[in-house]
Amino acid sequence: MTAPNSQTTSLARSLSDMNSDALLGMNIPMAIGSANATVAAANLTNTILTTTNAANITLTTDTAANISTLIGGSGRPVNTSFQFTIQANAAANTAITLAAGTGVTITGNATITAGTSGTFAGVLTSATIPTFTVYRL
Repeated sequence: MTAPNSQTTSLARSLSDMNSDALLGMNIPMAIGSANATVAAANLTNTILTTTNAANITLTTDTAANISTLIGGSGRPVNTSFQFTIQANAAANTAITLAAGTGVTITGNATITAGTSGTFAGVLTSATIPTFTVYRL
């Protein structure tokens, strides 16, 4: 048996680091219902959120503190980010509005109309007192 070379060891370490940093959700579709709700931090990170609402609804992000804890807490550098998509599989003439939880700011169009989707990026803007800005992409 041969000893691993430095490239093999480096690659294994990189893959291990990626796993320990949690590739948070990996764009897994998740049904979130059809009523106003707060979307838990674990459901915001790299997920496709789907709805089947028959009326207008508001989805509120979890708090910045909860999102920060999920992605690694105060040890994460400013500008750490995640993405999520909201897919509106909704009745015609309805909309979903994304609202900001405590410590979160929404920038851009926060309304997703029936039959469309919106992709968003959440960016850590302060780790001291966790704050995030969520941008519509």
